[in-house]
Amino acid sequence: IRSEGGVRLAHSLLGRVALAGLSESRIRLLHERAGAVLPAAEAADHLARAGRHAEAAGLFIRAADQAVESHAMASALQHLHSALALGVTDDPSVQRRIGDIESILGHYEAARHGYEISAARSVGPELAAVEIQLARLALRSGDEELAASHLDSADAELAVERDTGSASLAVDSAICRALVTAASGGDAADAASTGVTMARAIDDPAIEAAAESAAALIAYQTHARARAVEHAHRAIRLSTLSAAPMVEAAATNLLGLVRASEGKHDEAIEAFERACTILGRHGDVHRLAAVHANLGDALHETGRDDEARAHQIESARLFSEVSGPPIDGQADPWLLTAW
Repeated sequence: IRSEGGVRLAHSLLGRVALAGLSESRIRLLHERAGAVLPAAEAADHLARAGRHAEAAGLFIRAADQAVESHAMASALQHLHSALALGVTDDPSVQRRIGDIESILGHYEAARHGYEISAARSVGPELAAVEIQLARLALRSGDEELAASHLDSADAELAVERDTGSASLAVDSAICRALVTAASGGDAADAASTGVTMARAIDDPAIEAAAESAAALIAYQTHARARAVEHAHRAIRLSTLSAAPMVEAAATNLLGLVRASEGKHDEAIEAFERACTILGRHGDVHRLAAVHANLGDALHETGRDDEARAHQIESARLFSEVSGPPIDGQADPWLLTAW
């Protein structure tokens, strides 16, 4: 049967019959030839069967990157685990990628497991990057003390060894620490301001967007609405310029919360709908659940109860997919109204 890129057999049994009459060396050669022309994931499978495990692992990792770009997170995970199963790579970045994807999917125990394996195999700035991710994961689950501990470890690594990416990591750590301070009930305004200043100094729009978004959240939590809106708009503009959709979603959701608190529910609904669109495209389950809840609340305030109910139901469904209980029964961090 003709298919895109060539032909395929009408039934898998035909392939088994054909292969049954070939020698092992001939079968390996056929797999090698298939691996030279097929897309990354299929090529990796054929090269693995041909015994070329190192090349196959590299192709599985490439296939995972392609899957992430198309927001196929489950496929990306499968490809990364296939790369690891070949037993030829101990690259800590593979486990870190697994942690990143599991975190997006709301599988926090699996994410932590991936990050911890990556941390055990990393040193210096690479270890600092993983510790910051572990801090963010702890913050999502409402464990500010654990988050602060991971940030201390990250800062210790950055103090000992620095490279070209260390400045960005230092800013990332400062931003996360400001959020931890705010979540712990402390005064984080100065820390947020410091994060913005540090971010502007390294001329990285994505990092600056993250700093502005954090500053917006902290301003909102201290009822400084005008400042929150100012930071949120800057974060949205910078995240659009730097292709940082998750930051754009966070800042847009925050803008919606500010407008809702001002009674501007139509503007709030518009912002929440935009955040839902971004997060739905990129698959962040926990945060998407939170925004559906925020949107449901805003719709209820305008009397659109049927629509509100639909979003609340969707929010509950998504929250049920997030693995791991709240820390010490803390509901607010778990519901993740803003981040």
